[in-house]
This record gives sequence, C-alpha cells and structure tokens, in this order.
Amino acid sequence: MILILTEKQDQSTCKVIDWLLFNNAQFIVITENEYIEIIKLCPNTGNFIIKAKNQTINSKDIESVWYRRGGLKISNNKLNISNEHPRVTKLFQSFDNFEKTGTVNFLNFTFFKKNQINNQLLSSVNKLVVLNRATQVGLSVPKSLMTTEKEELVTFISKCKRVITKPAIESLVLTTQDFNFGAYTQEITKKLLLKYNDIIPLTFFQEYIRKLFEIRVFYIRGEFYSMAIFSQKNKKTRIDFRHYDDELPNRNVPFKLPKVIEKKIEKLMKLLKINSASIDMIYGIDTFLNIPMCSLLPLP
Repeated sequence: MILILTEKQDQSTCKVIDWLLFNNAQFIVITENEYIEIIKLCPNTGNFIIKAKNQTINSKDIESVWYRRGGLKISNNKLNISNEHPRVTKLFQSFDNFEKTGTVNFLNFTFFKKNQINNQLLSSVNKLVVLNRATQVGLSVPKSLMTTEKEELVTFISKCKRVITKPAIESLVLTTQDFNFGAYTQEITKKLLLKYNDIIPLTFFQEYIRKLFEIRVFYIRGEFYSMAIFSQKNKKTRIDFRHYDDELPNRNVPFKLPKVIEKKIEKLMKLLKINSASIDMIYGIDTFLNIPMCSLLPLP
C-alpha cells in the first residue's frame, strides 16, 4: 500500500492519484486537515497501527510513502484537566502537544525504512542553507545579502548595479473570498530606495540576473525533468514569472540540463537529504548558468 501525505485539493496529488487508479494501485491519502488516532505503537520495532478516515492502517502494510505537503497530526483530543489554575492548564496542554509532536516525528522516522519520496522530518528546507550548500557544490549563485541597514543595501546595490528582494525563508500567501495576496520578487529601484529609513526590517536581497529564460527542474531520485520558461519578454513576468499572464501565457518547452549541472544538483540533493524537489534556475545572459538556488522547493 502507498501512503500519501498531502494538502487538501492539491492538483499535483490529484494527477498522481489518477495514475494510481489507472494502475489499480492500493493507496490511502491523509491530508493536513485530517487527524489520526494511535491504536498501537511499538518503539523497539517501529511497528504501529493507526486509524485515519475510520480506516485502520498497519505499518506492515505500508510499502511506500510519498510526502507531498502537510503532514500527520494526532487527534486533537484535549486533556481533561480539572485544575482551574490557568498556568497548570497551560502546562499540561504544552505537555500534551510535545507528546503528540514527538510521536508524529517517530512515525515519520519509521518511514525512512520504507520506499519513500521525501519525509516530513526534512520538509523545512532553509533557503539560506540551500544557498550556502549550492555554493559548496560549485553551482553559480547570485550575490546575496540580508541586512537591517539601508547603508549596507546601498553598498550592495553599488556592487551589483541591479538588486531584487524576495522572501528569505518562506513565501507569504493569503487567500480570501475577495482577493489573493502573495509575496513576489521585486526589484529595488531608486524611487523605492528613497522610501527606506536608515534602519529597515530584516530583509533579503539578491543580485538581479539578466536572463535569456528561466528553467524549472523537477528532480526525483537522480532523474531530471526540465522545462524552459520564456518569461523575459513579458513585462508582467520579467521579474517574477509567478505574475502569470493569462492573456499572453509564457511559452514553456522541454529543456535538457548540461550533465555538469545535473551532477552538481545531485550533490546538492544528497547534502540536503532530499530525493525529490522542484528547482528554479536562470539561464543568464552574462554567464552560462546563474542559479538562484534560494528558490529550491523540497517538493515536486
């Protein structure tokens, strides 16, 4: 049986499920808004029995695990605490949360023995660490800076000429019935720079890379599936292709990475202990390949 851990209504998961159904594969999907119950867990052997969606799952029946997004959560049954002192209640609630978190971590630990694609324990890929590791393996990475001082930013701009800002760790996404709000890549213009105070919030900046096109790479267990995204001629998508132009969509075509780049990415994946990832790259004008590996995602 295949265990899939994902988000509710994730389109990529739905497409994979279509293939599983076509091939008559046995699987169960647990989304981030669903809770599991622990029926039995034996730490010495790593075997367990849990209940999800009113279905009993024995770890011995799980052959493969695909961690897409989200993750396991144990049933949110609150401790029955009779003590009325708020500090005592808070202490026991914290204890209960720690117990559940530790148990979930152990369940994910047992998945390392399975045929797995990624793991919830390794899902928080720090993009700053990725930049550092990418440099170590010899990938070309844009000059980068985090600072709270405008003076440092001005010096950085003088060295790079053109600079962009983007989230350093996680992108911000807010969806409501009325609008969608997201944190996109933005170029720091002179007009924008004039609005900055001497002390600014801690912000991440990178050298702007002039591009011929962008590359989205899907990596899985040593195999590479890439496509070129021709976003540079559209003002809407030039800085960040996620500003999709529905009226004039970017042209996407298959692309083959040079072997030397694939080998370096393979080294990077091993350092990060990731066996499946989506990677954003830039085919630069000034140099052969400039790779803003800060854009690496630990998921397909």
